[in-house]
Amino acid sequence: MSMFFVSTILLSCSEDDQAEACRDTEISMKINGELHTYHNSGTGIDMIWGTGGHELTLWFDRDGSASENMILKMRYKKTGHNVIDALMLDRFDANHTGGYNLINDNLETYVKINRPTCFYATFSGKFIADGEEMTVTDGIISVTYDEPFSE
Repeated sequence: MSMFFVSTILLSCSEDDQAEACRDTEISMKINGELHTYHNSGTGIDMIWGTGGHELTLWFDRDGSASENMILKMRYKKTGHNVIDALMLDRFDANHTGGYNLINDNLETYVKINRPTCFYATFSGKFIADGEEMTVTDGIISVTYDEPFSE
């Protein structure tokens, strides 16, 4: 009887529960092989009027420079493939100083966690900057919020 009880407890903590644990904050990607790392500089959640839903916004800056940044916008709590509405990259090197939305038909995203305590997504693909095709690999956005969102 005691073996059955222990087995039941162990089975109730599935691998999925462990895989959904929040990770440390890390924002990085490679653009044409060059590593770019960012720091979380803010989080926000706003009501989308008339829908009952909320929009999540995450802000990132590169190495403490407000002139080089990223912004992510999407539906709060939504997860899955290609559900990010906007992933804006602004001025990522000396030759590309404009704002670029990475979300397009050639960029794959996967949001695994999107909840009150943290966010986790991966992305890779291609985007165009000033007529030049850029390849993004190893994109990861992993943010654990300082304070959970209240629901």
